[in-house]
Amino acid sequence: MLRAAKKIITTATTYATSAGTLGERVVLSNTNGGVRTAGTTGATAALQLASAGVTGGSLLTGIEIDPALAPKLGGLTFTFTARGNNLTMTGTQDGLAKSQTVAIRDTVFDSLTAITDTQSINFDQFGVKFNISTLTVANVATTGASIASAFAEPTLAGDLVFNGVNGEISNLSTTGVAPGTYQMSSVQTGAGATLTALSLGSSLVGTAMINGVAFTTNGNGTGATVNVQPSGTSALTSVAISGGSGYKVGDIISVRDARLSPDTVTFRLDAIGGTIVQNLQLAGTVNGVATSQMVAVSANAANATQKINFDTFGVSMDVKSYQAQTAAQITDGIARLANGTPAQQGQLVIAQGNNRTQVPKRC
Repeated sequence: MLRAAKKIITTATTYATSAGTLGERVVLSNTNGGVRTAGTTGATAALQLASAGVTGGSLLTGIEIDPALAPKLGGLTFTFTARGNNLTMTGTQDGLAKSQTVAIRDTVFDSLTAITDTQSINFDQFGVKFNISTLTVANVATTGASIASAFAEPTLAGDLVFNGVNGEISNLSTTGVAPGTYQMSSVQTGAGATLTALSLGSSLVGTAMINGVAFTTNGNGTGATVNVQPSGTSALTSVAISGGSGYKVGDIISVRDARLSPDTVTFRLDAIGGTIVQNLQLAGTVNGVATSQMVAVSANAANATQKINFDTFGVSMDVKSYQAQTAAQITDGIARLANGTPAQQGQLVIAQGNNRTQVPKRC
């Protein structure tokens, strides 16, 4: 569904599991059989809190990410400091320095036997929650200060690192747009590069090269010409297109030139070259007239916003990128939001009466 606050996901946000990160502790904690005896390989794999030779310790069993805040975490690194049983998470989010402090409780214990105590450490302002499992020996609690200290100790834990490239439509305006269904797609344009003949007829003239032939097109490209050499009345030795801009793959080129043929000769553009421009295209019927508009889209730096304005239709959107995104990542992502793909159109549906935007399940 295409709407405001909809996420443009290029690469989904995940926490890194490389050596020395908190994410590695999750992997090791869950692949060493939950061993908690201090001094063993399994114990050093996690946030081990007990002294050598004493059964006990805490494992970091999971890291949960709030889906609503996940796009803002990609590419970021967070550090931890402890003071008593208070654990502070610090980093930069939305381009601003930020921190949150959470108190960690002492674990519960049994007076006769060792038990496992679980708790969650929730940094909700960042959208991150840690799940901790602690084995407590009989009649002895593991203190919240010990767990906080382990998080803040680089040799035991490490930084929390996220991967991912994401953005979102921060605002979508459909003021003034007529009710109807509109096609939205990601389109690359550039200079023409490769042509395929569609209709040659049987009346080509001569065999000499004809250069600089003008043509018309069903697309928006301008400024190019074609060079054509017939090899007989119904075949070509060569055809090439040069110059111009704004052409897209699939454009139909129509040549009407007496030096080549008394009839119209048509070609299809199969490849583009030169400077490639990434566009978002909106097409539909406005006041009974088939209408199409392409808007060039640029790359976004991290935490940057750009406006994509289809003024012909009365539709505009602001796109914010939490990490650096290329123009292609933005346009392809928006096309997918409308249930399309970069090679297939999606739909923007405007409901009558309230300018509500919605998208069918399958376009």
